[in-house]
Amino acid sequence: MEVRLYAKLKEKKISQKQLAEQIGISEHAMCNKMKGRVPFLYREVVKICRILDIENPLTVFETEK
Repeated sequence: MEVRLYAKLKEKKISQKQLAEQIGISEHAMCNKMKGRVPFLYREVVKICRILDIENPLTVFETEK
């Protein structure tokens, strides 16, 4: 998930810090979530999908098994 989300941020030219501010969490919290230490909340996923124009959240947020 981490790599796919970073790629989407790069594609949209949005920094991790900017995304964190836009969804209402700290940069530190965003870092922990992107590294998989802490799960994203549903409302955060919805906001991120809107901001990054992600139609199918599973393409970015599905965890590898």
